[in-house]
Amino acid sequence: MGDVGRRITQPSFGGILVATIERGILNKDVDAAVARLDNSRRYTCGVQDIGAIAGTAAPELGMAVRKRGRSTGLTYGTIHGLDRTVQVPFAHGVGTIIFRNQVEIYPDTTRNSLFADQGDSGSVIVNDAGQVVALLFAIDSDSKGTGTATPIHTVLEQLDVSMAIEGIGGFDVSSSADQAFALDYTGAGRSNHLVLYSPGKGIAFILKKDGPGTFSPAYQSHSGIGGFDLSSPDDRAFAFDYDGVGTANHLVLYRPGTGAVFILKKDGVGTYFPIVKDTPGGSGIGGYDLSSPDDRAFAFDYAGTGKLDHLVFYRPGKGIVFILKKDGPDTFSPVYQSHSGIGGFDLSSPDDRAFPLDYTGTGNSDHLVFYRPGKGIIFILKKDGAGGFTPVYQSHSGIGGFDLSVSADNVFAFDYDGTGTTNHLVLYRPGTGALYIIKKDGTGNYYPVYHQNPGGSGIGGYDLSSSADRAFAFDYGGTGKSDHLVLYRPGKGIVFILKKDGAGTFSPVYRATK
Repeated sequence: MGDVGRRITQPSFGGILVATIERGILNKDVDAAVARLDNSRRYTCGVQDIGAIAGTAAPELGMAVRKRGRSTGLTYGTIHGLDRTVQVPFAHGVGTIIFRNQVEIYPDTTRNSLFADQGDSGSVIVNDAGQVVALLFAIDSDSKGTGTATPIHTVLEQLDVSMAIEGIGGFDVSSSADQAFALDYTGAGRSNHLVLYSPGKGIAFILKKDGPGTFSPAYQSHSGIGGFDLSSPDDRAFAFDYDGVGTANHLVLYRPGTGAVFILKKDGVGTYFPIVKDTPGGSGIGGYDLSSPDDRAFAFDYAGTGKLDHLVFYRPGKGIVFILKKDGPDTFSPVYQSHSGIGGFDLSSPDDRAFPLDYTGTGNSDHLVFYRPGKGIIFILKKDGAGGFTPVYQSHSGIGGFDLSVSADNVFAFDYDGTGTTNHLVLYRPGTGALYIIKKDGTGNYYPVYHQNPGGSGIGGYDLSSSADRAFAFDYGGTGKSDHLVLYRPGKGIVFILKKDGAGTFSPVYRATK
């Protein structure tokens, strides 16, 4: 095209360079171009006065939409047609081109007299869910303020580009400290909500899925949650079945090194309040003092009943492990405590980590995995009849072909088969593209059903190229099965949710690629 190489400037910012046109297209379907952004500046995936872009959707008759343009600013309208034909004259010998199957948008005259005017072309048309549905390119010549736009999927397909979005559900994942996990928000036995929080900043979002690939907040706050202010970068949170009914719909928030721990419950209007509350300077919970900045915790199915109704607190590098049960309202006591590790795993390294596993595939996450990244050590422990723990699997050279030789290695449980049992293990090495999913054979050993070695391509289009990358299992379908993978990059706004397409192949059902 004749405009290739043309510089694009922003007049409202003193005419600074923002991009350079690389290519364009003009045919009976699309009038648009691709420009490369000036990478010396920081950009956000949003629209002024509208906010973050949550993805794309098909335009629909009667859909309420909005746009922000150079001439008319923020305006509102309604999609009146999906098959409009318009004739547009072009200069430089191009002549008149007839565009078909275009979107016709009427102004919402209760809010603005015009939807668009000359100079607004190129504005994205956004629905109430924050999704782009079309690209404005023509204005009605009768001055009624009607806009004509091309369906966004047509634009993206013909330009061979994708919509840039960041984060998920309004949470931008822009802080390197951001954390995330799955929650059974509704108490229905499905961990199909996402909790994203920014420790040290007080930000907490709980997201629900609105439809395929779209999320919105069921809860959001910039001042903590349930009285826990999330003001320390050390703050951590996880889901817990406080009532012991098989639904991990409570939240545990704690601040290692301070004795502070809250357990929160959701009330009828969607806000949270503490049912257990020990503020900084407190004594922790159930005899575990939370006095070390190294303390870690998670929920555990100690009794093998399918309920994550016990709490595991442990101190890597010191050998301390407590497993706590609820005795009554607000009171906990240990059913297991040790200052010399557990089940033969000595917890002597500050790198040691742990989580629960459905080892037997019966729907009960009643085994414990303890591992030492950087040393290849991993134990899988079961509870014996005497109240202690013994290993059903132990290794000093990794597991299932993944050697656990790097201190950044991470492991978690996953329902690979989609049967409601998190009896597979995911092992990954951030920054290297390495990820294994391993399965137990009939002899108690593990083998990979998916693997990418260091230097590999990650999984499902997520390249695992950053040392900041994190991952966990998620019940995306709301089926009671944690059979999807969430991978995210704190500080970069990148979030993928992956589904298994077939044996050993994955693809994204959600992708934010900023």
